[in-house]
Order: sequence, then structure tokens, then C-alpha cells
Amino acid sequence: MKLNPVYIASTIIGISIVGFLAISWMLGHTEFTPETEQLLIVLRHGCEGALVGGICDFIAVKSVYTAAREHFPSLRDNTTRIVVQDMIQVRKQVEDISDLEELLHNSQHQARFISAVEQFAPSKENLDQLLRILWNEQLRPHIAAWMINYKFEGTAQQFTTRHEINTDLFRQGAVELLRDVANQEQDNTQLVEKLRRLASDVTLHDVGVPSEPAAVRHLLEKLYSHWTSLEPDADVTEKPFFARMGHTLITQCIVGFSPAIAEKVKTINLEDTFSPLLTEETLKDTLLALAEKIEHPETVESLTDNHDLLADIVSYWLVFVRAWEDLAPELRTDIVEEIIRIVETPALELLTHQIWDLRMQLLTPEKLLEQEGTKALLTTLGDTLKDQAETIEQTSVRLLQQQFDDMGQDGFVDMLQRNTKSRLDWIKVNGSGWGFVLGSIVGIVGLFLAH
Repeated sequence: MKLNPVYIASTIIGISIVGFLAISWMLGHTEFTPETEQLLIVLRHGCEGALVGGICDFIAVKSVYTAAREHFPSLRDNTTRIVVQDMIQVRKQVEDISDLEELLHNSQHQARFISAVEQFAPSKENLDQLLRILWNEQLRPHIAAWMINYKFEGTAQQFTTRHEINTDLFRQGAVELLRDVANQEQDNTQLVEKLRRLASDVTLHDVGVPSEPAAVRHLLEKLYSHWTSLEPDADVTEKPFFARMGHTLITQCIVGFSPAIAEKVKTINLEDTFSPLLTEETLKDTLLALAEKIEHPETVESLTDNHDLLADIVSYWLVFVRAWEDLAPELRTDIVEEIIRIVETPALELLTHQIWDLRMQLLTPEKLLEQEGTKALLTTLGDTLKDQAETIEQTSVRLLQQQFDDMGQDGFVDMLQRNTKSRLDWIKVNGSGWGFVLGSIVGIVGLFLAH
């Protein structure tokens, strides 16, 4: 059973009071032998000393907590400075560890460092699992929510202005890509074959060519009317004979072919119509011609000198941004989830591989420290840490002061009592005990002097 110093000190003081009063009464009202009387005088002095010592210590301990409450601001400041500057020595600790290269050359620190690395990633499977948990629980939901709800149009508008896009750089990149694609003969052959198969399933009617006789007739009449209204070219003195005849029998015959033309539109597919164009050579020539137009937009006669073809093409992506934001929320959510699903697996595998490679390098710090890049990094970090030593110390002082302020005077005193009360209570016991001893010695000295 643990002894309570408060009860011990209180018991000693109580016994001293009773003993002092009882012995004083007996000496005044009872006759004793000289030896007994001398013993009682010594005991009375002992009780008196214990009583005085115990009471004084009780008052002293009480005064400690009272003074702590009354002088809380100065005590708080002095305590924080003593703890941070003198006991922990934060600045010295920071300056000592700022020489990171020397610190890591120490075999003991290397062993601790390796142990920490192995504990963080004991195996590649555990590392992969840790990254996936972090991704699925902390990162993925926020990224998905951002992609679903973010308004891209404002951002797109900022980055598609000519003053903020380096169109020359993008133009050169587009040109190189188009030319490289044009020279991919095997891939282009496969693409043309797929386009031919697709074109064989698509008729002229599917791409919007009129397939009703009345619509075909109307189109032919419009074309003929436009043809007859054309002015002769500079090199041609007059229109052709059939153009000057107006609505002749030939015209009526041409229009009469409308039902047959309409029927053909329904049956002829794109492969039959554009088969000369669906070749590897045509695809290559088209890509190279497009690259030439992008590289030299001034050669495009339909554009003025103030236009930039690539900038106009890039700016058009705003249309797709607005279309994306107008999609139904459910569909947009499904698309984002699918995009993330496609990207996350290879991305996490790559990240796991890179971190594992770094982890394997960290297991041999002596080799890692031989690399110039590592030395430069450690030197930079060490200098930065040393420069921040004073700031870290002041921050530590301020944070500790803030903790004391949050406690308040009563909380601070309660903390002192919890941590010092037991020791101070033993001081009360010691004061009472030493008071009894010293009082008894005083009594003995007095008897010797009296004789």
C-alpha cells in the first residue's frame, strides 16, 4: 500500500500538538524524577520543533501554488524558455542534425534509417496495398468529384486566348506528329482497311445526301440555276451553249432523272463512291498536306493575314467543354469513373515500381551518399534547416506558451499540483521530522547549558 505523504505529515503535526500540550501540562502539574523531567523537556522541544517545521512547510507549499496563480504570465514565459532553450535545447538540436550527410554516414543512424525504411515498406506487395488504400480512400473520391463538378469553361477560356498559348510551339508539335503518323505505313494500311469496312456499311443517304425524288429534283434545279447565273471567267468569252439555253428539253431530261438518282442514293455506299480516295497514298498525302497548311498558315487562301489556323482549331475545344458540362450528371459521373478506372491501374503500378526502386536504393545509404545529386540535396536541406533553427526555436516557445494560455491560470496550477504535489507533500513530512530532531537537540543543548 502506497503511503500518502499528506496523511503522514498531518499525523506528525497532530501528534506534535497533542504531545506538546500534554507534556507542558504534565511538567506544570506533576512531580517527576530529574531524569524523567529532563526527558520530557527534550520531548517537548522535539514536539515544538516538529509542530513549527510542519506548519511552516504547509504554508510554504500553499504559497507556491498561490504565487504560481498570481504570477502566471511571467512563470509561463520563464517556464517555456527554460524548457525549450535550456532543457530541450531546440536550436542546438536542429543545428546538430542539420549536417545530414555526416549524420547519415553514422552507422548507427544508418541502421535506424534502414529499419524505418523496411518498416514502412517490408515488401513490394505491402507497398502496393498501402498505395491502393491511400488512393482509394483519400485521393480517388476527391479527384473524381473535382472532375465531375469542375467548371472547365472558365479555365479553357483563359488558356485558349492567343496571348496565353504559344501557338508556334503547338504548331510545330502538330506538324511533327502529323508527318510521323503519315509515315506509319503498316498502321495506316490497317486504318484504311477499317475505314473501307465502315464505308461499306454507310450509304450516301446515311450521311445526309437527299434520297427522296422531290428533294433530289429541288437540289438539281438549284444547282442548275446557280450554274446559269455564273459570270464567265476571264479566259472564257461566253457561257457554254447549254448554259445559255435556259430551261430547255435537256434541262427537263436532267431533272427527270431525279427518281433514279434518289434510288441510287439509297443503295450506293461510301466505299463505292470514295474508293479512289480510301487508299494509303491518299491518307498519307492528306496528312502531309494538312501538316503543310498548319506549318505555313499563310498559304491558306481562305484565311486572312490576321488569322492563325491552329489557334482557331484549339479555341474550338471550348465547344466540346460546354457540351461536356451540359451532359447529364449521371452520364458524366459514369464517364469520369471509367476514365479513372482505365488510368489508375497502370499509374499505381508505375508509382509502386518507382517507390520500390527508391526504397531499394535507400537500403544502401552509403552508396546513395556517394551520388553527387544526393550530396547536393542533403547540403541544401541542411543549410535550409540550419537557417531555420532560430525560427524553429521561437516557434516552439510560442506554441508552448499558447498551450499554457489555453490552460489558463487554474489549469496551469492544476498541472503543477498533479506533477509536484507528491514531492512537496514529502517536504512537509521532512519538515516535521527534521523539526522534531532539531527541536530535541535544542532541548538537550539547553539542559547541558542549565547545568
